[in-house]
Amino acid sequence: MPEENKRSYVKVAKKAYLYKNEKKQEGSKQPDYTGKLVELELNELSEVADAENKVTLSLSGWIEEDQEGTKRVGIQVQKVTGEAPKAVAAAGTDSAPF
Repeated sequence: MPEENKRSYVKVAKKAYLYKNEKKQEGSKQPDYTGKLVELELNELSEVADAENKVTLSLSGWIEEDQEGTKRVGIQVQKVTGEAPKAVAAAGTDSAPF
């Protein structure tokens, strides 16, 4: 029987975007993408901060186009509350692709 996911997600930023850094020079340490996080709700985050005042955010992204037709990564930023199923919690961050 699958474990019940006791996590909940709440949007904490109006929007966030990443654009490809067209000015990046080959071999430089400049970022591949640059962007911004707009209207981050700090009050929402303070509710889930741990004892060290740290918060974990969930990010999801989609390739989209802006009003001018420029491709970008649209990002959804959410706070994570509740407990993860035991299998997810046990995996930790070791399973991250980077």
